[in-house]
Amino acid sequence: MREHGAPSAGAAAPAAETGADAHGGIFSFLPEHPMGELTPLFELAVAGINVVGVVVLVWAVFCGARQLIGAELGFMFGGELRGDREAWRTKTARLRQDVGVYLLLGLELLIAADVIETMINPTLDTVAVLAAIVAIRIATSYFLGKEIQHAQHQAGRSGAEGVTA
Repeated sequence: MREHGAPSAGAAAPAAETGADAHGGIFSFLPEHPMGELTPLFELAVAGINVVGVVVLVWAVFCGARQLIGAELGFMFGGELRGDREAWRTKTARLRQDVGVYLLLGLELLIAADVIETMINPTLDTVAVLAAIVAIRIATSYFLGKEIQHAQHQAGRSGAEGVTA
């Protein structure tokens, strides 16, 4: 009969006795987790940045919807835009520009949070997911930037036409 707590004859030796550790022996000088004691702080930062990024995106949608409804109502029922299609186009071009800036900021915050999260838990899976997310968000940011430039160009052209006319 064996003593309580003693390994059986066929049981594997603990990692400490074999020289192996979570990093595979050769990296035994590294801490268990790359970020060590700061991991909870970084996790909290990631959560906070994600929340701020989502709030910025929601704010962009809210402001955009409010401005669009105002422009539509002004065009249809009165106010400075009543029946003036050019003024409406200028107003909606400015709206697209404003919303695009907020969307870009929100996306950049979400990318920053993903980068920090990958630094906390650097596995091949998290790096692959980060690469895919960053690629999608960079493409989205690029096309949003193009849209903002187009809206600025349109607003500038409409404003210049209004001054010369």
